[in-house]
Amino acid sequence: MNRLFIEGKTQGPHPPISKNMPPKAGSIAWSRSIMGRISKPIKKFKSKADQLMTKTFKDAALEYVKLAKELDQGYEKVIFEKWREENTSKAIELLKKYILSWKKVGDNIEYSVQFEPQLKVIIREAKFLDRIGKRIPQTIINIALQEKDYMKYIDKLNQLLRGYNSALSYLKPVEKKLLEKQIDKLNKWMDKGAQNHNWFSLSINEYIKECQQAIDSFIEIKNRVIQKAGNIEEKVLNIENCQIINQIDFDRKTTMDISEFSKYFEDY
Repeated sequence: MNRLFIEGKTQGPHPPISKNMPPKAGSIAWSRSIMGRISKPIKKFKSKADQLMTKTFKDAALEYVKLAKELDQGYEKVIFEKWREENTSKAIELLKKYILSWKKVGDNIEYSVQFEPQLKVIIREAKFLDRIGKRIPQTIINIALQEKDYMKYIDKLNQLLRGYNSALSYLKPVEKKLLEKQIDKLNKWMDKGAQNHNWFSLSINEYIKECQQAIDSFIEIKNRVIQKAGNIEEKVLNIENCQIINQIDFDRKTTMDISEFSKYFEDY
């Protein structure tokens, strides 16, 4: 068991753990599984009083105490204390990030939801560590209790961004030029998510609602502009394709009489 423990500690960043468990909680669960496996034979030894004073048992008992202490104080406690110290302040730092980030892609602005994956790991770790009896800092407990709210915000924000991208996609260069002021106005509403609102904000729902109204207003104006631009384009094409002067048949062998000549010029 001692060899198994040493091999596990040196096997990459963390020992072999269950797929559904986060790294730190999984490492502690692994060390406790070793503890459980070595405690069973010790209990059997204790049930046999006549063997308790033998040298073999004494040596085994010393090894058990040594390994148990190493598992509890030298491994489990160190992992948890380090996790608690690093992540209590880290979680607050991550929640202070704005709910949206943006970058320039050509002439367009691309927004994305900014909820750090590391924050999800911290919440998962807190849940598992709490289940195995660890005292989780109150700050992280409060964050974990709001996980459902964060997930709802993320879903709503992603839905909002899909609507925003759909509203601005497939615009022709001339249409973008015509809608330049409206696009700037819409982006000012969206920018608030990348400038004013972080995950501590109490008005995220209000922000989403205001942005959705701005998107709906933009779409309404865009549809009117596209419709009018289509009408103008259709009229220009009609003018371009219309025949103002009829072509004269220069290959005609006979001359027009007076009535035919008069009718030709009345029509054309």
